[in-house]
Amino acid sequence: VGLALKKIHDKHLYRDEFGYGDGGWRKYLRVYWEMANTRSYQLMDAVKFVEQLKLSTMVDKLPEKERHVRPIVQHVPDEDSVKVWGDVLALADKENDGRVTAKIVNQVVEPYKTNGEATEWDSGLASDRLVDWLRAELKKWPDDDLPEAVHWVEQIAKEFRS
Repeated sequence: VGLALKKIHDKHLYRDEFGYGDGGWRKYLRVYWEMANTRSYQLMDAVKFVEQLKLSTMVDKLPEKERHVRPIVQHVPDEDSVKVWGDVLALADKENDGRVTAKIVNQVVEPYKTNGEATEWDSGLASDRLVDWLRAELKKWPDDDLPEAVHWVEQIAKEFRS
């Protein structure tokens, strides 16, 4: 599912029917997948992480469940994520006959969390505020400048991801 969503999202295949921007993506998800926007990003982030692992020579076993990937994607910097997955596999080998569990993943990821408490980003509050701010800014743009506005938002998103 995550791979399909990533392809549809990255190639903007929803835009003809549902329009540009976050609103179009959210409508598409609601209509065709009965899924929340945040869930779609969890699945797409899991796909990106697995793709990153496939390119690595440090690990030989890929995650079998998205829920094992989610804490790593949420809390661990990209540059450390492959190593952390390797640490998860090592702990699983040591304590659970190689079977990865959510408990093992969380145990390895715990040091990356902010005092074990969710940050604004983890709870979605900061990203929701960002979306609200972008919507307010886009309303200021004249209709005939919509392509420039979309480009502006894409640039912000690109900088945000890097």
